[in-house]
Amino acid sequence: MLQEQVVRNLESPVVGRSTSEVLSETPAYQGGWWDGRFQPVDTFAENDHLNDWEGADRLAYYRGYRDGLYVRRMLGKI
Repeated sequence: MLQEQVVRNLESPVVGRSTSEVLSETPAYQGGWWDGRFQPVDTFAENDHLNDWEGADRLAYYRGYRDGLYVRRMLGKI
């Protein structure tokens, strides 16, 4: 169900893009999402990937991680 919604969103034409939609296209957000969704859950103090980002990219990574972790929890993978 969630995967179908994601595919529909990807296939739909872009009309008005929100900040969160643009943010989700950044490499930092995508890396954070991937880590939150698939990597072992640990604290940010132990997260080596977080050191790759600074400033606004670091915030994008945090948001991506949070969103990826949310999807993992929704699917019952935690």
